[in-house]
Amino acid sequence: MKKNPRILHIGSNIANNVYLNALFLRENGFSADAISPNYDHPISTPEWERAEISSENIPHILKTHKIMGIDPNFTRPSWYQAGPLAEIAKNFGYISKTSNFGMADKYLKKVLAIVGLLNKYLKYMSVNEFIYFGQLISTFKKVFPNRKDRLSYEDIIPYISEIRALKHIFKQYDIIQAYSIAPIHVMLANKRPYIAFEHGTIREMPFENSPQSRLTALAYHLADHVFITNNDNNIAAQRLGINNYSPIPHPIDDYWFRKAPKKPGLKTKITTIFCPTRHDWSIKGLNQFILAIPEVAIKSRRKFEFVFIKWGNDYKKSQKLCTRLRIDKHIRWTEMLTKKDLVQKMLESDIILDQVILPCMGAIAPEGLQAGKPVLLSYKDELNNWAYPESPPLIKVYSKDNISKALFDLINNPLKAKKIGQKSKKWFNKYHSKEVIVKKTLEVYRKLI
Repeated sequence: MKKNPRILHIGSNIANNVYLNALFLRENGFSADAISPNYDHPISTPEWERAEISSENIPHILKTHKIMGIDPNFTRPSWYQAGPLAEIAKNFGYISKTSNFGMADKYLKKVLAIVGLLNKYLKYMSVNEFIYFGQLISTFKKVFPNRKDRLSYEDIIPYISEIRALKHIFKQYDIIQAYSIAPIHVMLANKRPYIAFEHGTIREMPFENSPQSRLTALAYHLADHVFITNNDNNIAAQRLGINNYSPIPHPIDDYWFRKAPKKPGLKTKITTIFCPTRHDWSIKGLNQFILAIPEVAIKSRRKFEFVFIKWGNDYKKSQKLCTRLRIDKHIRWTEMLTKKDLVQKMLESDIILDQVILPCMGAIAPEGLQAGKPVLLSYKDELNNWAYPESPPLIKVYSKDNISKALFDLINNPLKAKKIGQKSKKWFNKYHSKEVIVKKTLEVYRKLI
């Protein structure tokens, strides 16, 4: 690997993946920057991960999207930038120009225009851009011969102004790690090498009939390497003809775990089941957890309490379902939690609920494993075994029936739950920690730069 390489992580900072991966590299002495153009959601920021935030401030933060300065002792690192791309590009010394073509380029334009090759594209792109984009259009047709839709100049034109700004930024780095649909920009900027980092991105999007879908498909196919975090997406990678891909865990920080009190608080005889997942039934399936509670109440010999967060498009539907099922006495609702409070709540709980839709881990499950708790998740070993040498000690659940069975087994056997939790923490440290993520990242970098 090149000595002291300059590394850029770019893309929408969803789940703080962009920020955390760059942070982990910097903590290991590497020069890694992160930018999240045109995206700055308050939950997806350095402040949310590491600033000392009071839970009382959360409603204001979510309403105003203002999180910077919320902790006077926390300063956003200079190596992380978010917001409008135009402002970020200015910070990199980019000056937008209406015309950037030399005399030879103008002459070629006239020649090509005469033969009708540029037509209406003359006002949008230079000759070099026209030729390169044309090569991409041709490549798309060769790579995906069975697709009815086709990549076109019209698909690319909306990206051109951004691409010129990003080219200026990219040339200052040795390698680019682009997240979600950001590989489109790196491909169009003709920057090499680049890594495409998917977090659910390629499951469906690349196969739809839209400009973004076509460009996403090609950008992932042409990437020098692809990191897959949703392990079932190795199927999508194969459909896209990607050969150079490898699994990598979602970045999970240990900051608040390290700062948490070493001695646990007084433990009550009530089993606490904590579900930090958002209430979007079609995406997370939390209604299945709620539907299982009546049977849990019948068969459990110990007292228990479910803790849900008022978060997601369907949380009010969840509240109504709890009332209809007459289980409100077993439910406690809490407002959105800060990252610090979320970690503390996990550590205080006995069981963690993730989701009942996707067959792989996102961010909640590994957080629960790191906390040393049994985690319930619709995880399928057959889709994940290629990514981990050892299956995680998750409690696999797929419907209200096996959810209820798993829950009253854990509630009635606290010693069993504790042993599973101990295995969970050991597994996380061995296969999902930030040390593992950095190691896997650098193994790929060494092959490319």
